[in-house]
Amino acid sequence: GHFVQVNSAAERLFKPSAAELCKVGPMELSPPNQPDGQVSREKAGALIARAMAGETPVFEWTHRDAEGRDIPCEVRLLRIEIGGRAVVRGSVTDITARQQAEQLDRKMQEMQKIESLGVLAGGIAHDFNNLLTSILGNASIATMDLPPGSSVQDCLEQITEASLRAADAVSSSPRPPTSAIPAATSPPLALSRPICLDSASRLACSS
Repeated sequence: GHFVQVNSAAERLFKPSAAELCKVGPMELSPPNQPDGQVSREKAGALIARAMAGETPVFEWTHRDAEGRDIPCEVRLLRIEIGGRAVVRGSVTDITARQQAEQLDRKMQEMQKIESLGVLAGGIAHDFNNLLTSILGNASIATMDLPPGSSVQDCLEQITEASLRAADAVSSSPRPPTSAIPAATSPPLALSRPICLDSASRLACSS
């Protein structure tokens, strides 16, 4: 089918005039395939058929404007009547900003996890170094109290060498780069509601 009625928001979203939009249909404003790999024509046909049957499908859809730019959208379909004729009205909202905000939120969560790992690793290393310091100190004291030629001397030297190697390993081990994580400059993003920069584009399409 083709569009039989469009509003000004649809003109701004897709770029052509209302008259030009009414000469085409949803497929002319969509890429051949959707991000999930499904063929746009087949997927759209099934969704429009559901709307004509009385359902109100709400779904994400990638549209393509007259300049060839792909636009992630949220679409709501509803069967209505215009002049006694059953048509499907599509309310189309550009969700580019919402998707960008969600991606930023996921990235911030990943960086916070890395930062937490860095803090944890630093705490473990600090505690381990304290243990090694205690071992080295006690080994040193025990060595001074030994009589000359004691058979325990070799054991204490091995303890000291092993402790020093462990200290070197801890100090040289890589840790998550917490210094590369930028400090938050704005309040956390609230994503409970979709971000909409404009009123929904409305297009009525014949079946």
